[in-house]
Amino acid sequence: MRTLLLIVTLLLSAPIQAEPSVLFDSGDSVAIEKRPVVPRMPADSPMTAPGGIPRPAPVEPDKILPVETPELSFGLIEKRKASFPDLRTPVCVIGSDDRSLAWLVEHHSRLVAIGARCILVQAQTQSDLERVARFAAGIPVLPASGSELARHFGIKHYPVLISRGWIEQ
Repeated sequence: MRTLLLIVTLLLSAPIQAEPSVLFDSGDSVAIEKRPVVPRMPADSPMTAPGGIPRPAPVEPDKILPVETPELSFGLIEKRKASFPDLRTPVCVIGSDDRSLAWLVEHHSRLVAIGARCILVQAQTQSDLERVARFAAGIPVLPASGSELARHFGIKHYPVLISRGWIEQ
């Protein structure tokens, strides 16, 4: 009886092989074997963050400036329902102009509360970048052209807040 129980236990505990189930694929998935390998940096390297994770190389302002987006300009928009279920984080699109900064100040507490990230689509100088960073105070801001955003989300004006269900000002 014991021998039979031992054999059954061994058979049931044998490794089981199965293909992984895909729960969601946005179409942008990359097989793990095709992902770039990030080399490990020595822990005392100035390019290493705590935990041994490499820091991104610093971006020199003269390489990102000016930030221009001919498809977008300051203007008013009407709030409209949208459906972007794959948008994990709300995104605000702003310029470095006084009206965008006033909008940023007016909506600052809400943007922080919802964990929004801002894309700065218009800036000419380093002082523009610094000024926007001061007004953003705790909201991550990425200076980048908004041309692709304009096309993808169908927007023509900023400032704008884009979330899973709304495009609003």
